[in-house]
Amino acid sequence: MNEIKHQLNAKIGETSERAIRVQQRVNFKKMQQPVRKIHWGYYATIVAFIGVLALCINIIPSFLNEDGDLLNQTSVNPSPENLNIETIKKYLEIEYNGPDDEAVRVQNEMFDATTDSGKTGVEQYKDYINDTFSPYVEEEEIQELILKNLVFTYHYQAQESGYTFKTDQIQIQQQEGFERNYDYIVDVTFEKDGEKNFATLSGFVTMSEKGKISGVKSLSDSGFYQEMMRISNVGRDNGALAWGILQEQFGRTDYKLNKLWSGSENPMDNKPLVEYLSKIYSSFSKEGLEDFIASFGFVYPAIAAENGYELSVGEIEVVQDENELTSYNTSIVVHYKKEGGEQKTAIVKGIAKINDGPVEKIEILNDGGLKEDLQK
Repeated sequence: MNEIKHQLNAKIGETSERAIRVQQRVNFKKMQQPVRKIHWGYYATIVAFIGVLALCINIIPSFLNEDGDLLNQTSVNPSPENLNIETIKKYLEIEYNGPDDEAVRVQNEMFDATTDSGKTGVEQYKDYINDTFSPYVEEEEIQELILKNLVFTYHYQAQESGYTFKTDQIQIQQQEGFERNYDYIVDVTFEKDGEKNFATLSGFVTMSEKGKISGVKSLSDSGFYQEMMRISNVGRDNGALAWGILQEQFGRTDYKLNKLWSGSENPMDNKPLVEYLSKIYSSFSKEGLEDFIASFGFVYPAIAAENGYELSVGEIEVVQDENELTSYNTSIVVHYKKEGGEQKTAIVKGIAKINDGPVEKIEILNDGGLKEDLQK
């Protein structure tokens, strides 16, 4: 009996030892199995997504200006179209923010034989215009703009009239079907003594293959120039308006006018000439200016330039007629001199017609032989 018990316990012990060994093998296999981990790339993907989202949030607004308009913004996508728009914008900013005191100074000194810069007045003027516009405008077009008096035009008048002006908004749009042509609209505020006025200017620009302006055409300034003149003339008496015209008519030699007029049989058909004269003789009414041009009243400064004379004026008299209050008798002492010659003097007499507004007529009755001498 004891022997049977002993054998039974031995079997049970052997079975228990086998069970323990089996369990150990199972546990060992579990230890050898790889632990499942979340790879670091999962987290990197999340971080990258967040970064891209943040970048988009920062970049998207830079495509838009304050008004949500893509028209004037070119820094994000430097395509040829956007670079052209940026070039045109810089040109317009120069033209319609002013006045530029330095531009006015070199204009006023243009016919001086010598200047503080050591250059002639003409050289100084051309250098300033070229330095200002050459980054944006082709050289040939710069010379054309100078000839047509289309650079700094508003600056000169603003300075003379006591105005400042600035751009409020510039809009530029590529013309459909013409990849190098761009329409522009510029809103401008011009101000004098706290009184503000507003104007909208429009036109179009042609770009060259080099990415510079090769043509500029102004279509409308909504009366900007004339309004400056009108307001600046408020309070000036009629005699002062006539005086200003006579000063311009005989006070200087005008080489630009000579170039514009040269070869024009009918000056009214010469559009650049008419535009130039309408700016320097802005005190005329529309009909008065047309009569002045058609009668060749403008020719004295041009003839002087053609034949090498320098003009200057002495005393100017404008006296209202006692019997006809809209009529003024005019008299002006004109000095003229050719290089190396003696100074001569002529007394030019005429009449002016003014009726509480722009000058309606300036007529020369006797020029004292001035035109004949200037043609020699």
